[in-house]
Amino acid sequence: MKLTDIQNQIINASIEGITLINGYAGVGKSTVLLKRFEQLVNRYSIEEQEIIIVVKDSLKKAVLEKCAEDLSLECNVNISTIYEVISAYLHFIDLDLFNNTIDEEQKDVLISTIYKESNSDFKTSISVDFVVNEINYIQQTILEESKDTLQNLLKKEFQRYALTSRKSSSKNVLTYKEKSFIWGIYEKFLNIVLDDNLFDEHTFFQSFLRLMSLQKNDEHLLSFRHFLIDDIQDFTPVQLSIIYKFLNQDEHSHHLMMTYDPLKSPYKIRKIDNKLIKYISNEVILSDNFRSNTAIFNLLKSSIERNPLYPDQLNYNTSSNERLNYPVVSFFHKEDVEKGSKQFDVVLERLDLFIKTFNYRLNDILLVLCDPNKMEFYKSEFLSRKINVISIDERIINSDLEGITLASKDSLRCVEFPIVFIMDMNDQLLCQSPVNRVTNISKNTADSRLFYKMISIAKDHLILNSCKSNPSYLLLPGSIDYNHLRFEVGSDFKLNTNYNIYRKSEIKTWIKEQLINNYNYKQDSFKSSDIHDLILTSDDDKKIGITLLDDKTNLEVKETFKANNFDYLMYIDEFHYMVYKFENSKLSRIKDIPVNP
Repeated sequence: MKLTDIQNQIINASIEGITLINGYAGVGKSTVLLKRFEQLVNRYSIEEQEIIIVVKDSLKKAVLEKCAEDLSLECNVNISTIYEVISAYLHFIDLDLFNNTIDEEQKDVLISTIYKESNSDFKTSISVDFVVNEINYIQQTILEESKDTLQNLLKKEFQRYALTSRKSSSKNVLTYKEKSFIWGIYEKFLNIVLDDNLFDEHTFFQSFLRLMSLQKNDEHLLSFRHFLIDDIQDFTPVQLSIIYKFLNQDEHSHHLMMTYDPLKSPYKIRKIDNKLIKYISNEVILSDNFRSNTAIFNLLKSSIERNPLYPDQLNYNTSSNERLNYPVVSFFHKEDVEKGSKQFDVVLERLDLFIKTFNYRLNDILLVLCDPNKMEFYKSEFLSRKINVISIDERIINSDLEGITLASKDSLRCVEFPIVFIMDMNDQLLCQSPVNRVTNISKNTADSRLFYKMISIAKDHLILNSCKSNPSYLLLPGSIDYNHLRFEVGSDFKLNTNYNIYRKSEIKTWIKEQLINNYNYKQDSFKSSDIHDLILTSDDDKKIGITLLDDKTNLEVKETFKANNFDYLMYIDEFHYMVYKFENSKLSRIKDIPVNP
């Protein structure tokens, strides 16, 4: 990848202050951070062990390590999770703390037990799941840093929480008494885990920051003098405060560079009361997308421009010179068992097209399910056809695993794939109401972030699937520009949202228009027959048969060719189409009808 002038400026910048690298998906933020590490070693002769790249978790670390490997850097890059940095610090100061851990499920059980034992009328309006989410919010964002007693700290923190506007599950603003009820459960939970020396992830970071606040600044020293942080939007405010504690010991010998994607952030970082954000001395915007082909980028950009819930927009351009591989939308009328099987058949046919015609591998393909109830169905269907199913976490750890990658929308990671299928993008499953600034803002903002993440990881091809009668609001023409979509993979057919296979005369007219406008055929090139809906003859006397299907069952493709002496045959239904070529007694699937010479 050739670096841009602005990327080179960042890599060669002075080693002072706090720099924020701002930009949307695919602009090379992680690449710049890795090249910055290499430059610090090569240009400034800084020891590798004095520089650290900090990431959120082990999977992000694996992604960055693979990126570093692909860049063939001339040094060993030191990448650590925030948890590993803390562990190194505790080892450095010889403190054996926070070793007993519990997972999120155990934490939920503990909070649920406290909730059940509490006596309150609020239990009828505030569920235990809501309490768990509020406690996680409190532990991630609300924390007083001082040398006061824990009891006094909690009193101050409750005052902050009480002044924070929070909404209940019924969309009403939480009252002071409701917040007091939630805080009471939180305090009981905190006392239990601290007394028993048990730490879930949020309690671990929260307790460690309190420990750092009780110590002198010179006790925070580590051997690192240069911090690089990738994707700060993934870190909680508490974790960012921990990093600042490590950084702010000797301001003249430390420097920090961070990357940030505002469309992936659950926080408005400019409003976070955090010194790491307040003291940013230099902000740089990267604007050129190097990941997605032009058509996917255009769809992505149109979704950003039309979504009123996204923050103020940054510059965003495409650097792709590739042919337009248009994103595809498949609309299905019903969601019953039969259509579920039909849906899977269409997926299989497209996989066949990608692998046999486009020469991709199964490893290149990600299938995202918005409906978690279909996960087992897809797994069993793939396995019954001897296609290995790989989770996205497994794929990140080992990119060489053979098989198709399957992920639920909630398990999605920001790792790119050449081909991305997103299935069942329906109302209720993805975005439950119109996207605006008036209603359901919190939920719609989270859904919008997820949609952005889904479509931005696709490099070459993107297939979006939805129920035609009830699509997600994020798929409506008011949310994305349909000029950037096509009817099928590899096609120049423009999307027709009114396509109904049972209105054959309208569909035949639409097909004619597409082939005339986009494939250079003429009006008098079309004929009808008893067997095929349309017969098309090209200028070089190639004969094409077009058949509209309302139910595809065991097509006798070869026999149709032999009987009618066709050069090409196109089967088309309301979901997709397939094109076959017959030449030298050999039948082969091709991606599209040829353009008329």
